[in-house]
Amino acid sequence: QLIEALEGKLERGSVDRGDDPGGPPRRYRRLRRLDEVFDADPTEVALFVDGQLPGTPHSFARERASRGGSLAVLRDVSASMEGRLSRWAGEVVDGILRTAARRRMRVGYCEFNHRAERFTAAGRFFHRGYPRLRRLAGSRRSEGRTNYEAPLRLALDEFRRGAGRNRHVVVLTDGVPVLGDPAVRRERREARRLGVQIHTVFLGLGE
Repeated sequence: QLIEALEGKLERGSVDRGDDPGGPPRRYRRLRRLDEVFDADPTEVALFVDGQLPGTPHSFARERASRGGSLAVLRDVSASMEGRLSRWAGEVVDGILRTAARRRMRVGYCEFNHRAERFTAAGRFFHRGYPRLRRLAGSRRSEGRTNYEAPLRLALDEFRRGAGRNRHVVVLTDGVPVLGDPAVRRERREARRLGVQIHTVFLGLGE
């Protein structure tokens, strides 16, 4: 039910279209990279090589729809998450990743206690390496204290570097942090400014 509820929130997001070498040709535009020469007009390419064409040749712009946008998963790995809660968190992350894969969302994964640790692929925080992220979600570690500010700042910094709509953060935690601002007021203001939706998931049996 939890994953279904999250999927419903993600489903209401927008559809973005972006450059994709494997996408269908949508329109013509000026050549921007040498590897686009294979989609360029042959006559214009010949004139360009001879120095008789002002500017660069026209080439197909290949684009593909990316329904899901970007999703940052922030997982609490503080000492209080030991045992059953850690296992639950891993299962929830796995479910979220399955949902993201169906929607072709780019996903970023961060584990946090009093510090935040990002996990990247080829230097990128947001990517579609779902199998690698699912392996990370199955790992077990619980140590340190809880601070919400660090992981939210990390995620918002990553969103700030890129464009696009339908941007989400899911925070998995077992309770109130003992460090920093528990209401993360500054981070929430920044999220609204960036158009990022934050979803918090409580894991535990208490309040």
